[in-house]
Order: sequence, then structure tokens, then C-alpha cells
Amino acid sequence: MTRGKWLHIAAQFYCEEKVWEAWVMPQLVVRFEQQGGTVRERALRPMRVLEPGKWGEVGMDIKVPSKDFDNIKIFLWCPGGQGMMWMDDLKIETFED
Repeated sequence: MTRGKWLHIAAQFYCEEKVWEAWVMPQLVVRFEQQGGTVRERALRPMRVLEPGKWGEVGMDIKVPSKDFDNIKIFLWCPGGQGMMWMDDLKIETFED
């Protein structure tokens, strides 16, 4: 991947029912790592903007860290184990300021 100043991460998401408690909502997480340690991380909760029973695109921008990193992880995390969510068509783009 060519290193830009920013990443735009977007995907299609689907949920049949919303979970209303923010702390247990599924989250899309982007994490930059260096030797297993976190350099920068950002998360968003797609359920906040999804309409139940319909696919919708949700995305975020994250600044590429100036510190060295050797790995980028992008994953869905469900901290409370509640709510089913599907993700498809993940897109990752780089751009400059």
C-alpha cells in the first residue's frame, strides 16, 4: 500500500435489529500497530446510522500515524456479544490533505 496521509475505510453493513446500548454495539475498528503494540486506533458503531433490514454504507477517515507501524488491522468487534451485524465490500483508499 502506498503510504498517504489519510485512510478512508468504508463498507456495506447490515443488521436485522438495532442494539441501543452504545457500549455493546458492534464496532468497525481500524488499528495501526508496531511490534504488536497499538500506535493509533479508531472505531465507529455502524448501527447508529443503519436502518434495520437494509444494507447501508458506513465509513470513516483516519490519519496515518507519523510514528512507524508494521501492521494495520481492520475488524468488526462486538464488545457486549449482542447484535448481529454483517459487513461486505470493504474498501480502503489513501488520500492526502
